[in-house]
Amino acid sequence: MPICKNGHEMDLIERCPICGQPIDYYASLFELTEFPKLQYKLNDTIIFVGIQPYKLPNSLFIGIDEKEKIEKDKIILELISGGTWREYYDQYKEKLGKIFDLLGINNAKRKIIILDSINPLSPLVVSLINSNAIFIIILPAENEPLMHLDTAYATVSEAMKKKEPIIPVMRTLIEKFRGFYYDFGISYGIEGFMRMITYFYENYDKLYNFFKISLKFNLKPIFPFSYIIGGTMLVFKDMESVFDLIGVQKTIDFDISNVNTLFLICISPKELKEQIEKQYKLFVLKKFKNIIYNDMIYIENKTIKVVNDIFNLIMFYGISEIGTLDYLSKAHELIIKKVVQNA
Repeated sequence: MPICKNGHEMDLIERCPICGQPIDYYASLFELTEFPKLQYKLNDTIIFVGIQPYKLPNSLFIGIDEKEKIEKDKIILELISGGTWREYYDQYKEKLGKIFDLLGINNAKRKIIILDSINPLSPLVVSLINSNAIFIIILPAENEPLMHLDTAYATVSEAMKKKEPIIPVMRTLIEKFRGFYYDFGISYGIEGFMRMITYFYENYDKLYNFFKISLKFNLKPIFPFSYIIGGTMLVFKDMESVFDLIGVQKTIDFDISNVNTLFLICISPKELKEQIEKQYKLFVLKKFKNIIYNDMIYIENKTIKVVNDIFNLIMFYGISEIGTLDYLSKAHELIIKKVVQNA
């Protein structure tokens, strides 16, 4: 039966005749012995965990605060004093799972999950996602507290179990991000980086297809990328110089000899299309010896621009080994060791 905010059971009315409080139909759902399975037709969803959401359609923010608050675009769970990711996982898994069912999250055909890996809700959210998802995981620096690194380890580990593509990004890279967008201007930090994420959203199907092809070759489900945002030939000597630079701004460090697949997203005026395609082919032949598969998509920039030849390049790498994430597993081992010592 429905209950009011003070817990009195009621019939289907607006207010409790005992105390005058409005009926809390949402809370009443959780009292049902069998939660209704709702099948919303949701094509896309973008979930931000512990990160202020950027303005994208069908966005959902999940975070922690002193008081619980649940809306169609926001889920705030109550703070657990001194809580670790394990405590949030245990306490909220059933409840958040029911909310996901209610919102039809896992019915979405395309899901982008953007996680601050040190947020204690991140491992839980990842565990509740089924398939057809891309995880963008923001990673801490090596010098951050062990508890943060252990939470990041749990986030990445949960994502690895899903065998869905993971895009790792160092937080330090986002903090110093600077890019020029033809339709906006210069953009910095997290906002500028999130603008780049819109390209992933707009080209989800082709990007996801690349990830799935790469995984067929037994590669790791972790796909770092490098980028040039707002490049112009007024700055670069030639297109060869452009591709020489693109590998510098990588979301994590990795050994180039472990790269087996490549995927390039190119947004540029049509006058640059042929040059970029030609140089991309030369770049692959010159830099990579073990390429199994590579592809690219070209998107014509037709918008009136401040600079006529502005272009964006985003290159994804499918790799066989990721030694640079070892610092997370080492932190996890240290945390386990300290827990055992204090038991």
